[in-house]
Order: sequence, then structure tokens, then C-alpha cells
Amino acid sequence: MGKKREDLDPEWFKKIEVPLKRVESIIENNKEARMNKTELINEVAGEVGLTKRVVARVINVTIEVIVDALFGDDKVTLVGFGTFRVRKRKARKGRNPQTGEELQILAKRVPKFVPGKRLREKIK
Repeated sequence: MGKKREDLDPEWFKKIEVPLKRVESIIENNKEARMNKTELINEVAGEVGLTKRVVARVINVTIEVIVDALFGDDKVTLVGFGTFRVRKRKARKGRNPQTGEELQILAKRVPKFVPGKRLREKIK
């Protein structure tokens, strides 16, 4: 998979900031606008002046770190943006909507995102 997290230059992480101003303007101008991963990479690369390849690697590593932390039941807080955590759902009884048959839904762990204050205020 190429370089490991430890091999990446820490200065890259200092240069990378999600272009919140651009995302905020999209939200304000068009409530139905969507940004996919490729568009995010293009926006960040344009904002910080790094190549798309480097930015893509940083974003992918960031996602890996968050997933690894959640897998270990850790909470990840990005101040102003939000908090990722794992929520445990209890086992419960449910019904098959087609047959009406009662069934047992197993307990499971699910990821949860709670938006931070700044994000909540921008979306209002």
C-alpha cells in the first residue's frame, strides 16, 4: 500500500486544512449540493497548493486513523467539526414487514457522528 503513516512528513498534516470556507459556501448557496471524495481532494489541493496525489494520501490516512480508532472503541473529536464514536445497540425483537413474522435482531456496534458547535451553527 505504499508508505506507512509513520513515513509521511508531519509538515503535510500542518499544511492540510479542509477548505471549510468553500464547503460552507456550497451549503449556504445550495442546500442540495454534495461533495464526493474526489471533489474534496481537488478543493484541498487547490487551497494548500499540494498535489492531488499527496492530498488524497493524507485524506485516506486520516480516514484510516479514524476507522482504526473507532475499531478500538476510541472516540475521535475534531473540535468545531464533530465527534466520531461507536454506539452499542442492544439486541431487540423486530418484525419482517412482508410476513409479519417476529425475529430477533442481534446486538451490534454502529458508528455515530455528532456534529460540533461550529458545524451545527453553519448548517442552521
